[in-house]
Amino acid sequence: MPHRSRLALALSSLALVLVVLASPAAARLRAGIPRAQPIHVLFIGNSYTRSNNLPYMVRRIAETIPDTAPFRVTKIANPGWDLQRHWYVDETRHALAQGGFTHVVLQGHSLTALQHRDEFEGYARLFDGEIDRIGARSVLFETWARSPRSGAYRRRRDVPHIAESPVDMQARVSECYLQLARDIDADLAPAGRAFLLAQQRLRDPDLYRSDGAHPSPNGTFLAAAVLYATIAHDDPRRSPWRPHRMSRDLAEELRDIAYISVTNGH
Repeated sequence: MPHRSRLALALSSLALVLVVLASPAAARLRAGIPRAQPIHVLFIGNSYTRSNNLPYMVRRIAETIPDTAPFRVTKIANPGWDLQRHWYVDETRHALAQGGFTHVVLQGHSLTALQHRDEFEGYARLFDGEIDRIGARSVLFETWARSPRSGAYRRRRDVPHIAESPVDMQARVSECYLQLARDIDADLAPAGRAFLLAQQRLRDPDLYRSDGAHPSPNGTFLAAAVLYATIAHDDPRRSPWRPHRMSRDLAEELRDIAYISVTNGH
């Protein structure tokens, strides 16, 4: 591997480690302190949240773990939407204003952290203010890099289309989410880091749909396990649930990767 690639990988790996070390939710999960009170989560996002019904998978993981608190989910997720559009839509603002949520998951557009960072951070801060007002906890749903086979890494006139590589893209996305989580004191669900780790550990985790961006059922299950661990401060490996047609062995591998990604336990 060329020196430049090794350096980029090392720097990216360091950035991803810092993501999980900075999360208060990760510390509580490592300490083995699950939430005892009922949980009601509002998911605000787009097709990454909508695909394969991510909130449903999070709830199913929760429901199949013994002695856990009641877990409810509500979602507002529309294809292509970013946090700016959600902010100006009555449905999202009205749902949030009604309150009754313990957590609100904010999922920005997958490229906004790279291409419109100030906009992403600005609207996340606005939402965080409203989330604080209703007494809930903000959770930043970190998105993942495009598939290694995606055209996102093609070079145009010696300049990469979006990023040099999946590792480079993930490092940049994760750094943005990390800094924002620190600034607004939010919990960070490192789903992007989990995707990268799964691709490093498993021969063919099959996390993406054919477009190389949206998650397959495997990818959504991995993200759901990360979100459950982050929100509930509980070990997703305690759940026996898995999506239809997913093998027991793969489900165990993905739950383990989710736990490692949230706790930095490797």
